[in-house]
Amino acid sequence: MTTPRRSHLATGLAVLVLLAGTGWGVHTMSGSRASGSEPPQTVDAADTALAALRGGGRQPVTAETNRPLWQSEIDHAAGWSAVPAPASGKITAMSGESTPRPAAATDAGTGADPQAATGPDSGGLGEDTAGIDRRWLLRTAQRTGIPARALQSYAGAAVRSERSVPGCGIGWNTLAGIGYIESRHGTHGGHRVQPDGQVSGPILGPALDGNGFAMIRDTDGGALDGDTRWDRAVGPFQFIPSTWARYASRAAGDGAEASPHDLDDAALTAARYLCAAGGDLGTAAGWTRAVFAYNHSQAYVDEVLAAANAYAKRAGEP
Repeated sequence: MTTPRRSHLATGLAVLVLLAGTGWGVHTMSGSRASGSEPPQTVDAADTALAALRGGGRQPVTAETNRPLWQSEIDHAAGWSAVPAPASGKITAMSGESTPRPAAATDAGTGADPQAATGPDSGGLGEDTAGIDRRWLLRTAQRTGIPARALQSYAGAAVRSERSVPGCGIGWNTLAGIGYIESRHGTHGGHRVQPDGQVSGPILGPALDGNGFAMIRDTDGGALDGDTRWDRAVGPFQFIPSTWARYASRAAGDGAEASPHDLDDAALTAARYLCAAGGDLGTAAGWTRAVFAYNHSQAYVDEVLAAANAYAKRAGEP
């Protein structure tokens, strides 16, 4: 078995920023499709799998996951359980692992360093506080079909995590894979990610009242989800409030309170969770452990794997 391809954001020292998804509370809207962020049309196995993401179901939350795993928007492509890397980027998976980690798709020949210093961006992008090169951002958004503002959140979270937890190796395309599965990059229900990172309206899961889902009584007084009786998954990464309270991270570093409805904050919080759950995400064992902790479902791990691989390949095309 081969590992999937890992996208990396080269720093000035060519440090790999591996991909990894968030970590504890992602859930998608049941039976719906968010507008404005269809998967890229591609021809190889990874891209075919990504193009097939469009509806289906996930398992209910268990006590172990600490989050509701309600309906995903992804159907499994028949016959695949893990997407192999293309011949140009094969890496042997660790022995005994049923699912490999995403592997690297280099940015060789594409010009811009994604960590080159930039200032405030226009054209729907927010102020850049992570040092993401605007040229890389716009080029990669065009190639992958990920909205540029959402990609800015994923890349920023990967870069910040590499600085704060250098042994983790989390990267933007796992976050992008999870972001696509969970909320179509913040566009579920016709919403959009605004230049400041806030989603234009709340993305809320169903009440976790035990009726088809886990039973999780209110833990936040309705502060995040507006429900004072039951918890609901919230935001573009679909955190349950209790998990958000434990891992919440403010991307801007301005001392303000982090919000699960802010894609910058949600992506960074997700990265923090995955690093805590997986350890070294540069290994098959670590990556699989992290994503499985995010959702205790092998099918979900496979879905993230397929999406992350497809995004990595698209980003690396000349």
